[in-house]
Amino acid sequence: MNLETQAAMYFHLTNYTKWNILGALQFLSETIDFTSENTNDIAETFRRQLETLSNDSNVLSTAKNKATKMYVNLEETLTRRLDIKEFFESQDLKYAQVFSCANAAWLVSHRNFLIVDIAGNFIEKLQE
Repeated sequence: MNLETQAAMYFHLTNYTKWNILGALQFLSETIDFTSENTNDIAETFRRQLETLSNDSNVLSTAKNKATKMYVNLEETLTRRLDIKEFFESQDLKYAQVFSCANAAWLVSHRNFLIVDIAGNFIEKLQE
């Protein structure tokens, strides 16, 4: 699934009274792999979705107001709230663990063992 589709699904499946950025990020993380490096893409996607909801004549006025408020505060919410920062840190760690496991499996399967540091930088190659 793509980011835009999943973000739209969050706002359409979740009651507007429960809309929040952390909830939207958690929803996205269930189907999309992302890290803090994707923050700008996610922000742009949320911005488009919230702007659409704010201007949609089929949306309740209270939901429009909530979308507008979220839109106005989006940048500050993504960059300053501790719970959002912690969420992105956990996403980064989750991605790093998956990446490390995948690399380890590839290295073992190729019968050449490479020694790498925690960041994945090559240190030396050992022969079997």
